[in-house]
Amino acid sequence: MNSKAKLICGFLSAVLASCQEQEVDFYRDSPEITDVARMPIVKPYQLTSACYSAWYCGPPSMRIGYGADSINYSNKYINFYTSFGQYVVFSTITNQYSLFNSRSEFNAYALKIAVSKKLYLTKMVYENWVKTALLPWGI
Repeated sequence: MNSKAKLICGFLSAVLASCQEQEVDFYRDSPEITDVARMPIVKPYQLTSACYSAWYCGPPSMRIGYGADSINYSNKYINFYTSFGQYVVFSTITNQYSLFNSRSEFNAYALKIAVSKKLYLTKMVYENWVKTALLPWGI
């Protein structure tokens, strides 16, 4: 192959490589274009909100229909307190969740499965994540 052909092949390869889809960073980039606020929890789970007050938990393909007023991620479990006064413990391994109507029931279950009982106010977690890109359970 002559030098002109090599140059053209190299140029075409570079153009094709630059046209390939860029990898999306789940924790920094929004994987979907929307007009809702988004905060990652642990890939692929995230919180989304259209009004910054009612946060919904789940991966983009599945949503748990509870607003998360306060939240934590610990030991492969997403724990949150809902706007309906219930505690939810969601397993990211089995995609199953348990509901509790009192803090004492939640605390007992959290102790049983060895997850943190601490919950962070969702609004504060989001505001901090927007400013610093840090999540309290990732520190």
